[in-house]
Amino acid sequence: MAKSKRRGSREGSIFQRKDGRWCGQIDLGWQNGKRGRKLIYGKTQGAVRELLTKALHDHDRGMLSADNPTVQRFLEDWLASVKTSLRVRSYERYEGIVRKHLVPTLGRLRLDRLTPAHVQALLDAKLASGLAPRTVQGCRIVLVAALKQGVQRQVVSRNVASFVPGPKVRNAEMQVFNPEQARQFLATSQGEPLHALYLLALHTGLRRGELLALKWEDLDLDAGTLSVHRALGRSMTQGIVIAEPKTPQGRRTVRLAAPVVSVLRVHRKRQLEHRLMAGQEWHEQGYLSTTSRGAAIDPNALGRDFRRVCALAGLPAIRFHDLRHSAATIALSQGVHPKIVSEMLGHSRISLTLDVYSHSLPTLQVEAADKIAAALGGETRAK
Repeated sequence: MAKSKRRGSREGSIFQRKDGRWCGQIDLGWQNGKRGRKLIYGKTQGAVRELLTKALHDHDRGMLSADNPTVQRFLEDWLASVKTSLRVRSYERYEGIVRKHLVPTLGRLRLDRLTPAHVQALLDAKLASGLAPRTVQGCRIVLVAALKQGVQRQVVSRNVASFVPGPKVRNAEMQVFNPEQARQFLATSQGEPLHALYLLALHTGLRRGELLALKWEDLDLDAGTLSVHRALGRSMTQGIVIAEPKTPQGRRTVRLAAPVVSVLRVHRKRQLEHRLMAGQEWHEQGYLSTTSRGAAIDPNALGRDFRRVCALAGLPAIRFHDLRHSAATIALSQGVHPKIVSEMLGHSRISLTLDVYSHSLPTLQVEAADKIAAALGGETRAK
């Protein structure tokens, strides 16, 4: 082994190994009753010297310790730390990404050796394997979030995943009901147990989970308002779960049109009749839409019923979530101000509403051009 190159006090030492690599060693002092040392490797003496200088700087800022966890252990610790702050379904998605995609590829690496090149190689390999770009983007998002916390807690000095751009994700072409199709769907659903829920979906644009979590206490039929306080979803481990709305703006009050209020009053009366008929088999939980025994409706069951009604109406088999898109596009096409639509949908910002829906409504731009021309005394476009 080549002779060590001595440096000044606390500057560490650099030496060449028998395998030809250069190694730098830093004395971290006493940590947890043990003398802490950190080794840094490189192909050249100069490279190690640069890394050693950076490591000493990190150590002076309290960002370096003798403990060098693997990526797997770091991610598992991160998951444990965020579990209580995440919605159940969000945690399950994160855990699945860590377990299925991140750990098998990066798990054995020491965290301090993780580089942007490793992250890029992971994303490239996942795309090459046929994984959907959106899922691959999810891998990057989870890794960025975990390393961000690592930087904040001074476990790592930088977020290497943030230097790697994720794959481009193309949004699927939006499929919505036009007003005529929406009327046809609602006409077909009349008499169906979930007619009131479908009516609310098309009038308010509530998310599926928000609709299923609605309770009668959330409605003021006299005032014609509906308040969103919670969302219902299905967990892979816990079954049906209730969570907070998706965003802070998700807690909102939505106005109800008079015809909707009338349908809800009839729906309430029928539900009370079903409750009396069911007797002790009815499990009252206060939900607006229930099973035949008063329980909350499973999201998967709602999807099946929605597809059945679409088929009965002779309409395209769109997703239930597309009723939300349908409500928004119909409202915008009828001249409702985007700010009002954004608040109705519970979007975090109006720009999100405009980004999602403006491309599907080119007629709005034509109408805007005509109104500007008319205001300025010019002629509108040729008919």
